[in-house]
Parts: sequence; structure tokens; C-alpha cells
Amino acid sequence: MKKDQRLKNIISILRSHPSIHIKTLQNDTGYSISTLRRDLVDLEDKGLIQRSFGTIRLLNQENLEYTWQYRSESNRNAKEKICKIASHFVEDNDAIFIDSSTTSIKILDYIDNLKGLKILTNNLKVAEKAQNAPNLSAFIGG
Repeated sequence: MKKDQRLKNIISILRSHPSIHIKTLQNDTGYSISTLRRDLVDLEDKGLIQRSFGTIRLLNQENLEYTWQYRSESNRNAKEKICKIASHFVEDNDAIFIDSSTTSIKILDYIDNLKGLKILTNNLKVAEKAQNAPNLSAFIGG
């Protein structure tokens, strides 16, 4: 099982049991204790959980925003499919807006061969990636 799937599984279990002992979590997941500990360190670094004396507690999710990197890796295949389909609607000399979502940046992989394409964005990562494509012009705005 891939790490992203394991992390989602752990979070799912913690939503049902907001506070759980690591041994119970190990029994529920079937993951080795070393893999589970590494995953829990990752979740704690992301501010999703708190570990204390063998107990894992899910932190309040109401105002939590996942990191850009975490969101970028989540649902990668679906994002690729969305952008591949969306790229069919973009033609040479079009002007498009690409927002700051982690999905929309992936469209650049499918449109970098178009000529005269102007990209308006509020995302520095999009502007940076577009800068490396000689046929694209990127403009940043808020």
C-alpha cells in the first residue's frame, strides 16, 4: 500500500476514534509498527495529529488546511485526467486563467506545445513552470 493511501486510512480511523492507542491502530491497520510510526511522524509534522505516550489524537479539522505539497500529491491520477481533458479546450493564441489549486497547475504539462498562449495566474508555481515553456507567456495578478 502506498504512503498516501496509508495516511488517508489512518486519518479515516482517527475520524471514527479521535483518540486511539498505537497498538490498537496497528491492529486496525495491519501496518508494521515501524511503518506506522513513520507515518504518524509525517501526520504530526503536517499538524494533523498529536502523539503522546503511545496515544494518537486527531487534531481539530475545522480550520485545518493541508500543505500544498500534501494536496498536490493527493488524487494525482484524477488530477492528471482532469487536466488532460481540460487541455482539449485550449487552443493556440488563447488567454486562460490558472488559479492556485493543486489540480490546475498540471494542465501546463498538456498545453506547453501551444503557440501564443497567454496564462494569467495568481500562483507563483504556475508562473515558474510556464516560464520554462518557450511558447507560453505568464502574467501574475492577485
